[in-house]
Amino acid sequence: HDEYKPYKVNMNLPNGNNHLNLKRQNFKAEFIMKEQKTEKKAEIKQYFMYNPVTVSVRKKLYLYKDVEFTERIEQNVEIGEILEISEIRFTKKGTPRLITIEGYVITANRDFVTRVNKSKSNQYIFQKPYSVIAIKNCKVYEDRNFKSDSVNELKAKQKVDIQKIVLSSKGTPRLKTINGTYITANRNIVKEV
Repeated sequence: HDEYKPYKVNMNLPNGNNHLNLKRQNFKAEFIMKEQKTEKKAEIKQYFMYNPVTVSVRKKLYLYKDVEFTERIEQNVEIGEILEISEIRFTKKGTPRLITIEGYVITANRDFVTRVNKSKSNQYIFQKPYSVIAIKNCKVYEDRNFKSDSVNELKAKQKVDIQKIVLSSKGTPRLKTINGTYITANRNIVKEV
């Protein structure tokens, strides 16, 4: 639990002698985990050592066919994109790698990928649908953060095909359409088909 963080435990040793009083009655004993090499400890925190199930891309990364990263796939992975992870594997040297549900291999380095919090899955769409229908009018944007002015508007009951799900820089899910534009993933505005 919580990546096995060590904790200090303080305890008072009982006095089992009825005739003598110990001078160190309030002596505390501490059990401390033996420190690992700082390099190894930092390396463990730097990588996912378990399957995070769903990750979002933080920095530019590539997809590979093997865990040793010898054969790269020519497919774009954009920053913020959500990837579903099926398992974790290790290289010959013991470096962890994440395997996507499509069978591609990506880094498990926390600088490049972060675990997706799906606590708002009843409010937002996190699983990529084939297409969605707008429940009410929905603005269309050119960027995932909705910073620029909208370029178009989906009318209510209009259907659009979805390419992938991307998180905004604040972690809000967005739907990337096949046209390369972005719409909200809010279930009150769009519905999966």
